[in-house]
Amino acid sequence: MDPIQAIENLYNSINGPLALGPPGGRANRDSQGGYFRLYPKGLIVWSAAHGARVVYSDPQPFASTWIQNGLCARVGYPIESMVTNPDLLGKRQRFENGHIYWHPEVPFQRASFIKEGPIWDKWVAQRWEQGPLGYPVQNERNIPTSVENLSVASQQFVGGRIFVYENRSTNAQVCMAFSNDGCALSGGQYTMKLERVRCIRESKGLGSDELGVSLVVTPTCAETAVHRWYHGDMDSGESRFPNLTLYEGKLPAGMSVSVIGLEKDGNRAFESQRNIFEETMRRIDDELDADRYLELSGRIVAGATALGVLVGTLVAGSSFAIAGASGGAGATIVISGGGAVGGIIGAAVAAVILITVFLGLDWKSPELLMLDRSIYVGDALSGIFLNSNMEIPTVTYPIDRLNVSIDFERIDGNRVREIRRYRNPAERSDYELHFVHELQH
Repeated sequence: MDPIQAIENLYNSINGPLALGPPGGRANRDSQGGYFRLYPKGLIVWSAAHGARVVYSDPQPFASTWIQNGLCARVGYPIESMVTNPDLLGKRQRFENGHIYWHPEVPFQRASFIKEGPIWDKWVAQRWEQGPLGYPVQNERNIPTSVENLSVASQQFVGGRIFVYENRSTNAQVCMAFSNDGCALSGGQYTMKLERVRCIRESKGLGSDELGVSLVVTPTCAETAVHRWYHGDMDSGESRFPNLTLYEGKLPAGMSVSVIGLEKDGNRAFESQRNIFEETMRRIDDELDADRYLELSGRIVAGATALGVLVGTLVAGSSFAIAGASGGAGATIVISGGGAVGGIIGAAVAAVILITVFLGLDWKSPELLMLDRSIYVGDALSGIFLNSNMEIPTVTYPIDRLNVSIDFERIDGNRVREIRRYRNPAERSDYELHFVHELQH
């Protein structure tokens, strides 16, 4: 059928003068070979593949959203008519490349386009507009990044945000979501505990090690950092079981855990170094929010080769660097298993710690027995429990005088044990911290 006639026929069939108002001129041909005609309350679009469809603009601004997003070039032609959502208030319409959604209570009554792809798939997995994210309030936007071959995009919804990261050279991709209160949408009730402190070999000094361990924990869904403290005399072959709760509550979108272990022995420098560590951790964590956790972790999860890139957005003005940073300590992260190849962390490694940084202080005294800082991502932690067949990699890296390794083992369907081993060749010390992650869906 002739496109102009098809548009006219549809206009007459819906009582066009009432539904759309009088025509605003002649039908226009677009760049893709289709036609559209403007009316006061919308437009009618014709394509060879889908025929003529109405795109309304009153009260739901679908027509202006289609036009502002590049007409058929980006959104594509409409392939279905507008329909009412299950809440009986919102509206949606499907196009070739995605969907336009609108709800009268969305800020400014804006209609937003969701492109079919990883963000759409993540939103669908959360039950569309009926889930915790709710309606989209903005279109997808690209986020500039200095990491080579890495693209980052995000979209804001009423209840939270979705991020997608893609390594253009490897096609590795990860998509993560979090709520406005900083909780992971994949979540449930999450607990992290320090289960065990194991002394494989005490340091070279006389007598038992008078061990002091300080932990600073900052989840995105809490306003302030939480400090936990453990101390006790340790001899070679001895274990203590503090069962110390580090976090308990909703699964956070991200969480940093900073650890330092010092041999006290009455050394006055101990309190000074410990205080510096704790205050530095709190200051850095105060500057973090869910966006930054996901921005940083996404760079690594998506397989960015820049394990050695300084993370200025995280640690600007501080003495922190990613392990492996050029100009830093020259450390190297070695990944084995989990599908990682040659030090490039692929999407399979999304199930473990995503980034580790360390503190560059002068450790002449007291003896340094443990030191590291890790950022966990809620969606990644959830993935460990949801995919029981997922291989969890072993991670090893040097920090200043220390050699650190991280191993994981499954306890049951709801719990995973993380074993961190710290070896200081200069002090001949060898310690382990055992953490238990528990998630109740």
